[in-house]
Amino acid sequence: MPTVEKTPGSEARLPEAPAYSVQDEALRRFRSRPTPPSAPAVDERLRGVEVTAEHIVMHLRDGRTIGVPLSWSWRLMEATEDERQDFEIGEYVVHWPAVDEDLSASGALRGTPAPRPGSASGAPESRAWAPPAIKRLRERLGLTQGRFAEQLGVRQATISDWETGRTEPSPMAARLLSALADTGRMR
Repeated sequence: MPTVEKTPGSEARLPEAPAYSVQDEALRRFRSRPTPPSAPAVDERLRGVEVTAEHIVMHLRDGRTIGVPLSWSWRLMEATEDERQDFEIGEYVVHWPAVDEDLSASGALRGTPAPRPGSASGAPESRAWAPPAIKRLRERLGLTQGRFAEQLGVRQATISDWETGRTEPSPMAARLLSALADTGRMR
């Protein structure tokens, strides 16, 4: 508590406060704030890879895990289980020597499926998909929207949007739908 100065014949008064400005207070608060943590380092080098019956899972050195549908690689879809499990992990790329397939972490992060040779876009031709046709295909396959979404590598809400006409499948998704319609499974 500040001491009160009193001299004979005067009123009691507090000592004068040092002058400071609003800017000084703002600077004091700025300097006393905690330092934010630095952003984590991004490292797309591979630490490990898993191949399941439905997914390719890449574990990156920075701790991220990327999972993409197996259908993103037509070569791996057509490969045997032994061929799928016979892979070599490079710094940034996974190589399957038996089927001559290479998938990169950056491609998985970008969402770039491996193109199938043969058409101008590198993928098989696809037909247009109207909302009722998508729903009929899903029901014919006996799949819920959630399971259908997993097969196609999209969210369940995306399937709902396609079936109600709010959005349309991308060209890649349309090709996957066509593959499902033709064969009952992803190519």
